[in-house]
Amino acid sequence: MALKDKPLLVPDYLLETSWEVCNKIGGIYTAIATKANLLAEELKDNYILIGPDVWKETHQNPEFIEDKFLFKSWREAATAEGLRIKVGRWNIPGKPAVILIDFTPYFPEKDKIFAHFWEHYKLDSLSGDWDYVEPALFGYAAGKVIESFYNFNISYHDKIVAQFHDWVTGTGILYLKEYLPQVGTVFTAHATVVGRTIAANGLPLYKNLENYGAEAIARQFGVAANIRWNGLPHMKPIILPPSRRSSTTNAGSFLKKRRTGSPPMASMIPGSLRRRYSTRNVPMPGKSSSRWQAPSPGPLSRKIRSFF
Repeated sequence: MALKDKPLLVPDYLLETSWEVCNKIGGIYTAIATKANLLAEELKDNYILIGPDVWKETHQNPEFIEDKFLFKSWREAATAEGLRIKVGRWNIPGKPAVILIDFTPYFPEKDKIFAHFWEHYKLDSLSGDWDYVEPALFGYAAGKVIESFYNFNISYHDKIVAQFHDWVTGTGILYLKEYLPQVGTVFTAHATVVGRTIAANGLPLYKNLENYGAEAIARQFGVAANIRWNGLPHMKPIILPPSRRSSTTNAGSFLKKRRTGSPPMASMIPGSLRRRYSTRNVPMPGKSSSRWQAPSPGPLSRKIRSFF
């Protein structure tokens, strides 16, 4: 049966985990925030976002509105289990439900946790620095929080999906695969560690793209542990959008189209999807108007388009 002919299944619960929930540091924040309003409207408080409590030792997080009554009984039970969480709402349009996790209590257990992942999944964490350790422990903690929430609130009749964004939360998928396999999992990759590393260090990305070796670059810049997710069978997606089917093929296509001046990304996305996911008529965070209208292309956007 073709994918288009399969019935559309809507989950009863969607729990979405990202390092950038209530934590504005990059583009994933915008990707999630601009769709959260629609999902919250559809699923109400059964759409729950999970992020790191990274503001706990500074001042109040302007992105987060604590709600002592939201999931009150479960929050008290989770606290009794030793989970350190805050429950409330993300301060964006739609005010979706949010759980922020303090994952620092797992620091003393990191060697034991990573040893378990190595023994069961061959996930090598030995070369990982703290930019690997912290998000990996956050993903692990997110898995435990989802397990606790499931056991307290959800019956076996309910359909639940847990979505994890980028490798930094991947340990949560591994945790659920082992301890809560009845939960469907979705892994969304937004970029590659090696690509980001090459760009951040000023190397000629497009000039030498075909000659770069992922493992060699990762070792050179100390991010080898961060790319270990690529070979894990549990992290392989079931459906690949056109731009993810083959990094090598798409890279060559990108370079070819860039030389000829045609826009590669637009050509790889079907027209129906381009219309559906256009930036027009998408609610934007912080906008009081009912709909945000994309401005007409200015000089900067024209330069960006000419680059691609």
